[in-house]
Amino acid sequence: MKSYLNVNDIMKINGASRAKAYKILRTLRAEKQDGVAFQDTYESKLIGKAVIPSKIYLNFFPHASGSIRALGE
Repeated sequence: MKSYLNVNDIMKINGASRAKAYKILRTLRAEKQDGVAFQDTYESKLIGKAVIPSKIYLNFFPHASGSIRALGE
């Protein structure tokens, strides 16, 4: 399974357009997990703005675990 998902991965998993995938990415990066948004973490600053951890993505889209596993192969 991939550790981080980018816009292209989100497009494949959700069958969404690039604009919708970016909107999902921005929304999930801003969503607070354990009181802190991912975009405010040190990890996020090192990695960049164009990814989201698959763990956070799965909290909001639990049905996508099989699709994410398939991306990593």
